[in-house]
Amino acid sequence: MSARTIPLALLLLTAAAGARGQEATRATIRWTGIVAIVGDSVITDLDMGESLSLWRAEQQREPPAEGTPEFEAIFRTLLEDRITTLLLVQAALRDTTIRVTDEEVDRAVQQQIDTVRSQFQTPVEFENALRSINMSADAFRDNTRAQIRRSFLARAYLNQARRDRKPPPVSDGEIREFFAQQGGQVPTIPPGIVYEQILIPITASDTAKARARQKADSILAAIREGSEFEAMARQFSEDGSREFGGDLGWFRPGQMVPEFERATWLLKTGEVGGPVETVHGFHIIKLERIRGPERSARHILIRPVLTDGDTERARSLAEEVAAKWRAGASLDSLRRVYGDREQPVRVGPVARDSLAAGFREALQNAEVGRIVGPFEVGRERQQPRFVLARATELTDSRPATVDDYRARIQTILADRKLNEEIIADLRRKTHVEIRRPGSEPDR
Repeated sequence: MSARTIPLALLLLTAAAGARGQEATRATIRWTGIVAIVGDSVITDLDMGESLSLWRAEQQREPPAEGTPEFEAIFRTLLEDRITTLLLVQAALRDTTIRVTDEEVDRAVQQQIDTVRSQFQTPVEFENALRSINMSADAFRDNTRAQIRRSFLARAYLNQARRDRKPPPVSDGEIREFFAQQGGQVPTIPPGIVYEQILIPITASDTAKARARQKADSILAAIREGSEFEAMARQFSEDGSREFGGDLGWFRPGQMVPEFERATWLLKTGEVGGPVETVHGFHIIKLERIRGPERSARHILIRPVLTDGDTERARSLAEEVAAKWRAGASLDSLRRVYGDREQPVRVGPVARDSLAAGFREALQNAEVGRIVGPFEVGRERQQPRFVLARATELTDSRPATVDDYRARIQTILADRKLNEEIIADLRRKTHVEIRRPGSEPDR
């Protein structure tokens, strides 16, 4: 295992080791010092030992000597983090509208375990690392699952509580103070660009669409006759949700293409609808759950097959549109007739080196007012299209100012204040008692 990959692996394995130690000693809590009581739960010195171990792995250094002001400051910060997590988890468990499914937890657990394993050069190294902390692979998975479930519950409660609250105001002075605290860590503003665009989708022929629709109809018929939706999605869906049984998770209005969104909002919980045609293809949709303005759904996507002929047809159209634009036709009229109106007409300012593939190469030598294209993008996302673009503003690299980051800082501070309000409310409603580290619980 290389030196570069040691910290992450140690961090995650240390967390597992601490969690296991906590489980092993829960039955003998009367011999373990209680550091804090939070509602119906306790934080022990074993828990704080785990937190300190994680701190050591993250910082890659030993903490200051116990009893020093530096140590006490670190200890108090870690303790407050523990208290906050317990408050949020307890609140989430009391709220019957908050659900964290086994499926989403298991998916995150597998991703976490895969990440840890990737830090070791061989499976044997990973097994030896587990053995060194006296842990089996099953125990590691169980402890990881417990940590992730707590994290999901805390996040779900915060997200729900935030929906009913207005973010606190953030003053100009607070924004400037936050920016000043970043010191030399604020990066310079890279060369930027603002551009206008027309995006012309590469669409399938009517024959290909009819075949895709027919396939979607046959899958829907099988589901209506009793085939399990998730199994059909794993077998037939032609997008990244396939491996998750078509699961799209939670989404709000405006996050999906309009046709998909309208169809989903007409369904009742557990109902299956479709096929619905969008720019992506034909969707069969199953509404899983409703939570306020949010929906959780699965889908099966069947894409019409694109041919070289479809690409050439779209390229020819894009070249015609480019000629009309260069000849003086208005951008808005061309976009209205030929372009994808779901995409923004003006983009930026954005850093030139952060443009998506295709855009970055085509616009790296852009000149203000010169029309570039057509060039193809989106093939890797199965959303191919030809683009025409015209730069309207180019900027050089320069030092950052507070105004460059004002909106971002305001969002960060407002989010932080809102979270602090929610946690403070929970703390006022919950018995929280902080004890001297290592003290015995009351008899």
